[in-house]
Amino acid sequence: MGSGVIEAGAGGCTGDDVLHDLDDVFGHPNSKKYRDAKTASLALFQKVPPDTADNYVQLYDAYVAAYQAAGVTPCQNWEPYLATLGADNICLIAMARVQGLVMNWPISTLTHDPKQGGHGVKVSNGVGSVMIDSPYTPDVVYRNRNRRR
Repeated sequence: MGSGVIEAGAGGCTGDDVLHDLDDVFGHPNSKKYRDAKTASLALFQKVPPDTADNYVQLYDAYVAAYQAAGVTPCQNWEPYLATLGADNICLIAMARVQGLVMNWPISTLTHDPKQGGHGVKVSNGVGSVMIDSPYTPDVVYRNRNRRR
């Protein structure tokens, strides 16, 4: 991975900001934001490769397309956070987004402390909904350093 540096106390948005924006864009299938985000990003989420070390870049690009279509600005620290999750977790998130968007289901996002719930992403499918639970430490800020594209 290498591009995600974790520093406590650095500036930037919080995990709560990201969760709010994710739920605002993907949590309401009948909203214009959801429909616009789906149109702009579904194909990009579908193309996130399952087994490359930098697949977080494609996932982030899909989120940027969704957010731009929905009129939301992504957090500057989000891409380096995604870089810390690992290829399998990134693929799991992308597949969950695809499933929710294809089915027109609300997609909710939660976080858990990796010390308590592990560093893996967990996906649950309820009746007509998808929930993504990602590891996140609230007092840590993720920053880009030496990003290679």
